[in-house]
Amino acid sequence: MSSRREQIRSVWEQTLGHGHFTDDESFSVVGGRCLLAAQVTARINRVAPARIAVRDLFDHPTVTSVAALIASRTVRARRGVVPSRLSPSLGCAGSPRVGYRSATHQRKRGPRIWP
Repeated sequence: MSSRREQIRSVWEQTLGHGHFTDDESFSVVGGRCLLAAQVTARINRVAPARIAVRDLFDHPTVTSVAALIASRTVRARRGVVPSRLSPSLGCAGSPRVGYRSATHQRKRGPRIWP
């Protein structure tokens, strides 16, 4: 088993509270729910070289597929295709959190500020 897969499996075991699953079982089948998915992705993002979103966990629901996803994003990042980590200014869907306004629009209404 690869070290990346071992790390991901460890995160799943810690979050789910058990290790009674194989690397090819779906996250939702072994007890994963939406809130647990958020915890899993946050923990994986602390240890992985590339970030994943909660949606990625549902699109790639097994330990094996998440490890493959992270590996592919890491390789593409090394080639300069995508950043290895999402910019903190990007939301879940990749849309900017701080809105762009033209200089004219900023003079009329002021800059857009998100809380």
